[in-house]
Amino acid sequence: MLLGILLSGMILGFLITNSSNKKSSPDYKIKKTQKVIIPEKPTSNEAVIKDEIKKEDSLIITDDTKKETTPYNLNKLAFSTTSKNPMIAIVVDDMGVDMIRSNKMLGIPDIYTFSFLTYAPNLQSQINFAKTKGKEVMLHVPMEALNNIYDYGPEVLSTKHSRSENLELLNTMLNRVSGYIGINNHMGSKFTSDLPLLSGVIEELSKKGLMFLDSKTIASSKADEIVEHIKLPYASRDIFIDDSNKIEDIKKSLISLENIAKKRGYAIAICHPRDNTIKVLQDWLPTLKEKGITSVPLSYIIDKVNN
Repeated sequence: MLLGILLSGMILGFLITNSSNKKSSPDYKIKKTQKVIIPEKPTSNEAVIKDEIKKEDSLIITDDTKKETTPYNLNKLAFSTTSKNPMIAIVVDDMGVDMIRSNKMLGIPDIYTFSFLTYAPNLQSQINFAKTKGKEVMLHVPMEALNNIYDYGPEVLSTKHSRSENLELLNTMLNRVSGYIGINNHMGSKFTSDLPLLSGVIEELSKKGLMFLDSKTIASSKADEIVEHIKLPYASRDIFIDDSNKIEDIKKSLISLENIAKKRGYAIAICHPRDNTIKVLQDWLPTLKEKGITSVPLSYIIDKVNN
């Protein structure tokens, strides 16, 4: 009998002690936006935990914040329209070397996106001037072509270079100036067909928060494949307006551009600062309104298509 009482007392004491330990331990929950564990009840190290939370909060950048602060978002042209019309974006590249014709192009209303060659003289000043004219700016990056008779200028991304060498050269070009939204390729029929090398370029642009316009100088460009896996603001050229410098051929290219826009809802064209191109565009752009087509910045189409 005595032994039974003693055993009952020991068991009761164990249960009381165990229950007391549980009550003194704080309950925990995980704050979803952080890895820090926050106690619901105060503990002796509460101040330390709060301090750690405060430190981690200061390092957290939401996806929306990242999106807002990328060079692409900071430098794209603020543009809005209530029009439901088909959209056309015209990108003028090869800008900055022929400064007289480049400035004439900048003076045309309803063309918003201009791509400057990375080796153009006084490049930052030209970019700044374009932005005062209400334009958004890209860099026109030379890339190796299948036919090496072309003059690339003093620098070119090449299949003769390693991935790291090309990225070093790319960053040299990108770091030369500021205020641009991204790049498109100058020539590049050979380089853009090289999956490993082009993916390195696109990955670097993605890390830097820049966009890429594939000038589509060859049908075998790998850009479309790469951007399925490496996300960044991206577009691909539909029409070269002035492959031929003849006025009639330029006009035919613009008709093709209109047709693509009406069929798909948008179209992207590339042209160059040339006398005949300037003349035809000056006559053609004012006709778009009556045709039910709206000219917009390239970034506007990219954002509409990607969202």
